[in-house]
Amino acid sequence: MRRAFLVLAKTALLLCGGLLSTVMLSAQPVFSLRFRINQPATLIAADKLRQLYIVTPDNEVIKYSPEGRELYRFNNNTLGTLSLIDATDPFNLLLYYPDFQVAILLDRTLNQLGQFNLWEYGLFQPRAIGMANDNLLWVYDEVNFTLKKLDRQGQVTAQSDNLNLLLPRPPKPIALLARNNRVYMNDPSMGIFVFDNFGQYLRSIPVTGATFFQVLEDDTVWRRSEGVWLQYDPNTQQNRPALLPPDTEGMEQIIIERGRQYVLLPDGVAVYEFSQKK
Repeated sequence: MRRAFLVLAKTALLLCGGLLSTVMLSAQPVFSLRFRINQPATLIAADKLRQLYIVTPDNEVIKYSPEGRELYRFNNNTLGTLSLIDATDPFNLLLYYPDFQVAILLDRTLNQLGQFNLWEYGLFQPRAIGMANDNLLWVYDEVNFTLKKLDRQGQVTAQSDNLNLLLPRPPKPIALLARNNRVYMNDPSMGIFVFDNFGQYLRSIPVTGATFFQVLEDDTVWRRSEGVWLQYDPNTQQNRPALLPPDTEGMEQIIIERGRQYVLLPDGVAVYEFSQKK
């Protein structure tokens, strides 16, 4: 009698566990529009404090509060097109102007803190640069096939080994970012390369074709590949379609930060909050 009861109890537990897993897998996010900025933009960024940054067609940077209120502006019309805005650190914003190979650091009020003149450091037309966790600069040197960390005087404080010797062919990255004590460098034809904080190569993530990518807090890779938004789970090593607000699949830049999605639209920016609903 006792044995039969135990068998029935185990069966019930398995059934309940299976039902719970099914419910969890079927949970879908609910999106609600938090606010919208009716200002055309070429680039957007968001930081961990939920602050939004947009770059206008005139290369002006505008910062907004988490409620959508304009806070500060910055503009420099002497350095050409602004191609990168990195808000990894909300107190140190990185801007990159490839026409003059100049990177600028701004403080939280968008006042200039410093400047990196990359051509003076012997770096010619680098395409992949990003803010380091210690407010220095990561940049990929395509001449020497190395990832380097630079201080504001251009001194190398850390660097990788020659990647031409470590990889099947020399990488040609288009973007990099520092997140979760790692540095991620994206080559659309080869995948995303992962380095430690000292610039040492660790592994490759086999996702190709990414024109935009982001690494989330749980190490999920959020990216746009061949016009489709996808998420790569490093634990299962599987891709799955990204869950997006309605009518945003075709947008070229969508950023996730702290329960929000920031969507670059043709005529502005929409900010959505999302939560799981069973």
